Amino acid sequence: MAGCACPDRHLDPLGGAAELSFPWAGLLVLPTDYETMVELTTSLVPYRYGGPNQQFQHGILHFVQALGSPFLHRHGLRLLRMAEEVVGGADPAELRAELAVTRRPNASGLTAGDLLESAAELESARMTYATLAGTLPAGSPAALYRSQLHHAYPDPAEPRRKAFDHFAGVAGLDAAYELLALVTFLVFLGDDPAGMFDQLAPAVAKQAEGVAGLSAAQLLDRLGWADNYEEYLDLIVAGEPIGTPFLVDPLRAALALHGRSALIETLARPATGLLALGEDELRAIEPPLIVYPSRDGGLVHHRNGLARGDDSRFAYRIIAAAGTYGAAERMTSPVTGGDAYCAHVACPQHAGALCHRWFLPPDSAEGHEACSFPSLVLGARS
Repeated sequence: MAGCACPDRHLDPLGGAAELSFPWAGLLVLPTDYETMVELTTSLVPYRYGGPNQQFQHGILHFVQALGSPFLHRHGLRLLRMAEEVVGGADPAELRAELAVTRRPNASGLTAGDLLESAAELESARMTYATLAGTLPAGSPAALYRSQLHHAYPDPAEPRRKAFDHFAGVAGLDAAYELLALVTFLVFLGDDPAGMFDQLAPAVAKQAEGVAGLSAAQLLDRLGWADNYEEYLDLIVAGEPIGTPFLVDPLRAALALHGRSALIETLARPATGLLALGEDELRAIEPPLIVYPSRDGGLVHHRNGLARGDDSRFAYRIIAAAGTYGAAERMTSPVTGGDAYCAHVACPQHAGALCHRWFLPPDSAEGHEACSFPSLVLGARS
């Protein structure tokens, strides 16, 4: 069958929600049209907290966080393997348990997810403030940030502010502004990030100025963690399969391009490090695939790092991993109604929306029967 009668239209793959980041799959999906993003980066646009540029930076930062974290490498690999098993017909209980790992609170009520969201939100704002030097209101940037953060997210339980607020209460506002990302990097080296945060945050608070003056490598050495992290990175360089290829392969390439000590410093203090990078260095540590809706319909796939290289199927494998995970997610936690975003309402998969994380929908000229989601993902169940 060539083509179908399903009408082409503007696609909203996130249903109006904010950016969607799957760092373990090397994927970032943004809600803003690609054409609008190009206009924003090539013209003078008044700064707006939480705008499209900040959403973009927030999503990029989640991938940067995951690059440096052995915990997130292992977590991502387990998610991908368990998703494949669920789609193949396995009991979803193990996937549910793995999904809960980053939602488990520590003694202070913070989760690993809170730490990642708060640190990414902070660093995205710091990056923006650095580009607006001389135009921001007078006074402390930390105070400005807290004011804008609380205005954007008035609920104290919002993950994008929760860990920042807590750390500011422990270490002081200025110290939290300077050090939250660094502390988050450190605690995600171990097996219990939220638990380690409760131990490390008070110690950092007592000597915040001294900690701020140390490089990431120096701090790792002071903590006695340097040798273990170096040995872990040696395994990455050697090609050991200790994470998904969408994380560890870009990390291996970035280590070769940036150099080990420089990359560690960027991963630990991304707001400072990212702004100093050249284009090739920056794109080496951005998500290999960024997906945007297009103003004229369809999706735009923007490739970075290894997805730009000789492996022409690297980006497709990212799409397949996200599609598989989305199907498993729906099988694990069924919802009433559907939220398939594509225009193929006559497709047999549309109502069940197992394909809600499939980011390669065909257009009407190709027809919904040309979609590779059913054979690639659901073929595993046959």
